[in-house]
Amino acid sequence: MRSGKVSPEFPNREIKSPISGKSLFSEDSHYELTQRNLLENTGSVRRVLEHWRMILVVVIPTAAMIAFSSLNLTEAIQLRKATEETISMINSAQRITDFIRALQRERGRSATFLSLTNQTHESYGLLQTAQRNTDEAFLSVVFETLSVNNSRFTKVELASILTDKRNYIGNSSVTVLETLTFYTNINNALMDNLFSDINVPDGGNLYSKLMVFVFLLRYVDLIGLQRARIAYLFTTCDFNENEFQMFKYTDGKAKSYLDIVFNYDSSIESAYRASHLDTDKYLEEVSEALWLKSYSATCRNQTESERFEHSAEWFRNISQFIDFTFIVFHNSSGLLKETISTISDKANFRFALFISLQVIVTLTSFILLVWYISCVNRMTLRITKYASEIKTKTSELAMEKRLTEKLLYRMMPMKIAQQLRADGFVPAEEFAEATVYFSDIVGFTTLCSRSRPMQVIDLLNEVYS
Repeated sequence: MRSGKVSPEFPNREIKSPISGKSLFSEDSHYELTQRNLLENTGSVRRVLEHWRMILVVVIPTAAMIAFSSLNLTEAIQLRKATEETISMINSAQRITDFIRALQRERGRSATFLSLTNQTHESYGLLQTAQRNTDEAFLSVVFETLSVNNSRFTKVELASILTDKRNYIGNSSVTVLETLTFYTNINNALMDNLFSDINVPDGGNLYSKLMVFVFLLRYVDLIGLQRARIAYLFTTCDFNENEFQMFKYTDGKAKSYLDIVFNYDSSIESAYRASHLDTDKYLEEVSEALWLKSYSATCRNQTESERFEHSAEWFRNISQFIDFTFIVFHNSSGLLKETISTISDKANFRFALFISLQVIVTLTSFILLVWYISCVNRMTLRITKYASEIKTKTSELAMEKRLTEKLLYRMMPMKIAQQLRADGFVPAEEFAEATVYFSDIVGFTTLCSRSRPMQVIDLLNEVYS
């Protein structure tokens, strides 16, 4: 007996969809499935592109803000560096200025000492005091090399040259003119090197102020040169025409430097006016007394001690103007340092502001980006979960549909079932002839009561198949 068949087997042919008439497992159905998968993939790509677009909406403004703050941060760093270098340069210039001042005084004392035939203890003591002051100022001066008359010297080499020159002065083995030239050349080299290669913040305004200081030093150095030369003339009584022309030339050059200073810095001019120290008037009076009134003859009738007293008096008087000029220089340079310090404070504020802004923007952008990615991931996981559930339910529905169709086809002929599902009714059919077969199995009731269900089924399959 064959088991498991209570009705004819399900025919081995394609199952047609009652609506479309197409096979549920045909090539057309595979094409539709492929198209659906393609649409799903396209939708996934679109979702990814949408995510990236939203990320770019956050990233691009953030990158622009970071670039802007980085640019301003760089400018703030450069400005802060420039202000620090300028303040350091001004501090160095103040120390060099003190050294120039000491060299000027030593220059005058050296010229006076050399001009005396009977070199007194007093003149030599003044010279030694000036030399000690120069040495003290020289200790605080810092420079790598200094170019003097096209020759470069280190600080140690310059100190050695200065010592040698002092020895020559002490031995009177050098002339006054050589001494004046030596000290003047060093002063000019120091002034040339004062603000060289400086990166001044705030454009040309501060740079012009620095140049004013250079011109002011040029002016005071020329006045110091006048001090040395006339102190020397007071002891030698050599008030000739050449010396007068040199005096007028130096005086005119000094006035031109002072005019430049007054034109560019009115505060210095105001300081001079308030001091009531009129250097020009004093030099004019000295010029008139020494050259126009033939002071030379009177000078030669004086003793060397009297000449030295007049020289010392001249030196003290003109030193008042020179010392006041150096005070003005230090006060003005101090005010300039305060101005630059204000710029430095602004640079530091900008630096702190933009570094804070950059940190805040970066952290905020990172947090927003992480939050957005987290939201997108959660949403994507939910969509994926729903899609998976829909796919599972769809598969279950398709399976139930196939089972329903299979059961329906077992209950009635396939043609009738398909027509019933398609149209909702089945029209009656007429047959000219029909055969009805009636059969009975004797003792079937008793047989069923004694047999298991599957035995009954196997019996029926064996009989009717």
